[in-house]
Amino acid sequence: MKSIATNKMAAVWLLLVGISMMSSQGLVGVSQDHPPGRTVPQLLLTSVRVEISIPFIPKVGEVFEATLTIYCKNDLEPDRLGRPGPDYKVTFEGDVEFINGREHIIYDYLKQGETKRFKAKMVIKKAKERVGIGGGIVTTKRPYFAQGANIEMFLVDPQTGQYGTKEEYEGKLPVEHRYDPVDGSFTCSPDRNPAPVEENRRIIKMIRDLEPRLSDSLALLFHSDQYRVGVPKGLPKWDEENKRWLEEEIFEYYLKDGWFESLHAGKREAWIIQEREKIMKEVDKHKLNFFRDNNSSNSDYLGSNNPPKDRITTTFIGQIC
Repeated sequence: MKSIATNKMAAVWLLLVGISMMSSQGLVGVSQDHPPGRTVPQLLLTSVRVEISIPFIPKVGEVFEATLTIYCKNDLEPDRLGRPGPDYKVTFEGDVEFINGREHIIYDYLKQGETKRFKAKMVIKKAKERVGIGGGIVTTKRPYFAQGANIEMFLVDPQTGQYGTKEEYEGKLPVEHRYDPVDGSFTCSPDRNPAPVEENRRIIKMIRDLEPRLSDSLALLFHSDQYRVGVPKGLPKWDEENKRWLEEEIFEYYLKDGWFESLHAGKREAWIIQEREKIMKEVDKHKLNFFRDNNSSNSDYLGSNNPPKDRITTTFIGQIC
């Protein structure tokens, strides 16, 4: 008896751990109603090939089950006993082919503190980039209410038909679909903040023309480092003929200063710190020379060897930012 009880506890623990892990990845659908309703629906995908209902992610052609768990909370609305119903319907929807259990109609109340589970067996027949599955409960008579939960899966391996989380899907996209050239981060999400793919491809080509040994991802990593290092004094320059900034000169400068060698030596972070300090010193030196009152700096700046008393004086009215 102790062995049976221990096995049951272990199975429950595995299920709870599985739900926790999958929920963190977005594959356990929980109602997001605000304010929350009278029931707490949760949707879970499980395999039909194993006895323990541990959450999993299916492949194309693999039969699986969706379980909608509904807990009736102990509140006092809308009837005197706080019971949703009577006669409620549970329905599953999604971009799948249902084998059985798509609809359940219950001719009764859902009582306070009661938990009920409804299952539907299904299969994804054809590979799609994104598959949504939902389960919902709705009453057909007074008092009316409706709630539901949803799960979204993404095709992460077209060869095997394996689905996964949104994070896994986005992580497998080509790097030009994930890079944000405006701030140098790799945090673009295709559905929320689409990356400028064509601009990223232009950047990749420009940098790989300078250093062909770089991969696409390393080319964009190189581009992102400019935000951490800074821009060398006097760069980029304006190309009057083509009406554009010559940004490739920035990366030529970095390459001459050892970025590629530091990358392969595993010293890229140290290079960034040293290069940033070097660039800041150049900027500070330029500021110092600009405001220094001596023959060398000002005569060079004005293109003249006139003594100080003969120099042109310009008065700036306004604010220097």
